[in-house]
Amino acid sequence: MFHTIIGYGSLVDIAWARSSMASLRNFRYGRIHGWMRVFDLVSIVNIKKYGHSATNEIASCTARPRIGGTLLVCIFEIPEDDYECFLRRETRLCQKTVEFEDNSGTVGEGVLCIGWSDEEYRERRKISDFEYYNQVGMFYDGLLYRTDILPSALYLQRCLEAYDGVGSDFRDNFLDCSFLGSGVSVRSYLKL
Repeated sequence: MFHTIIGYGSLVDIAWARSSMASLRNFRYGRIHGWMRVFDLVSIVNIKKYGHSATNEIASCTARPRIGGTLLVCIFEIPEDDYECFLRRETRLCQKTVEFEDNSGTVGEGVLCIGWSDEEYRERRKISDFEYYNQVGMFYDGLLYRTDILPSALYLQRCLEAYDGVGSDFRDNFLDCSFLGSGVSVRSYLKL
């Protein structure tokens, strides 16, 4: 059994997607309607790898509903074994099945990782205090979803490079349809 995944950040670069899901197949590009990217989730992965930043540049992006929004994305399939690993890695995000249209005009459904709140995360994942400490607390003390943080510079650069690699339409979509938790567009934040 295979699961269709919709990527809207660094996964748009097939090499980056393969580095975490080596068995992916049918990689292609497309779009989803009614969504935006928001840099509002504390990136525990980056804090684990690089340590806690002295600045508030600690956010990775989530997908959030937006009336009239359209995200240019990648779409691919992964086998069941990789899907279980994907769910563990993306545990701080909610997985939602949404409709996509790929660049050939084919319409389908795939799994999109969307943002939620700290309360929803702990309640829906049934995370005990001990588990929360092991997954988050030993690396970071505070709310996971915040409107006052900025994108992790390394992650933002990786996303920009991924979207640049696809083309100017993709780059413009990333800059104009991605926002800080405060609502400022990434294009404005970067002064581009």
